[in-house]
Amino acid sequence: MKKKYLIATLFLVGILMASSLASASWFSDLFNKDKNLAGEADAAAVAALAASSPCIDSDNGTDIFVEGTTIGVNTDGVLTQVRDSCVKNRKGAYFIREGYCENLILKQKDINCAAKCTVGGAGVCPEPSCTDSDNGLNFYEAGTLTISGASYKDSCYDLATGEVDSCEGSNCVLLERQCGTVIGVQHKCPTGKCSEGACVKCTDSDDGATYNVKGITAGIDKNGKEVTMTDSCIVTKGVTKNFKEYSVSNELREYSCDGDAVTEEAVYTCPKGCINGACIDPKCNDTDGGMDYFVSGSAIGLDKYGKQVVVKDTCKTAAVLIEASCKEDADVLKTDYTCPYKCAARACVRCPEGSIKANNCVKEAGFFVCNSTAQTCVNGEWA
Repeated sequence: MKKKYLIATLFLVGILMASSLASASWFSDLFNKDKNLAGEADAAAVAALAASSPCIDSDNGTDIFVEGTTIGVNTDGVLTQVRDSCVKNRKGAYFIREGYCENLILKQKDINCAAKCTVGGAGVCPEPSCTDSDNGLNFYEAGTLTISGASYKDSCYDLATGEVDSCEGSNCVLLERQCGTVIGVQHKCPTGKCSEGACVKCTDSDDGATYNVKGITAGIDKNGKEVTMTDSCIVTKGVTKNFKEYSVSNELREYSCDGDAVTEEAVYTCPKGCINGACIDPKCNDTDGGMDYFVSGSAIGLDKYGKQVVVKDTCKTAAVLIEASCKEDADVLKTDYTCPYKCAARACVRCPEGSIKANNCVKEAGFFVCNSTAQTCVNGEWA
């Protein structure tokens, strides 16, 4: 009898164990219906759950300078809430463990915090202190940018060679540094010149109120605006009694630098008229002082039509120079001159001192007549 009870008891225990295993399996399937065979969250199921539970991030993304809270379905398919936090790794580096939303899924990642956040404190990275001595984009004052104790100065930069004390021309720019950009903003100075970390404020190519030379004045005007102004003639148009149109240009609008600012001079009336941004100069000027064949020069005066011209000394051939000079204080004169030795670089070249010229030949009546007397170069000429 006891044997029968023992068998029945064992049978009931077996049934209960099988029932328990079946129940455990059923509950496991119920609570892990979003897991695959490897125990990982099923992406499609997570996405479906996330679509019904939108992800919300209070700091709208990965902003380590604002502490945020993110609520949503994580990659394990669990609806959860995380707060940004400060963590420190084994190497002593600080990070913000930032919660954010991506395709409706709550995710987290560690972002470096150079300014050292407080572990266990607010999950926010302190913003690095930044000061700019010239208060931002000030191209005409050299400034110093200071970020967390490190200093960076505005500088002139030659695109061909790098940072320099000063530069000018097409390759010259200013590197203007401000909070947010240590590298610096490249700025092309309207004057084309940069010096000691700032644009030169005003340049005038004809050096002031020079009425007989066309100039370009660049820089900032009195309102602080960058401008580039070119001297120009003021043209007056009209109609004659015979109904013929005419135009007259006798006035010049001249620009120059007034201190550090571009300014417009009073309109100037040219005595001989205005052409191409300059007054017609009633006098002729020769830069080499006259008939100096051994110095290259230019004559600035009037041609035969009364137009102002600039005529440069020029080599007509390897031996002949065209010398430009002034005639009667106004007109430009051009004269051919045979150089004793040769013509090069717009001027006669003197013979090498002490050299000897074996033959002295001249052309007479169509024939070359040579004497046997050798010539020696003395003071740059044959003697």
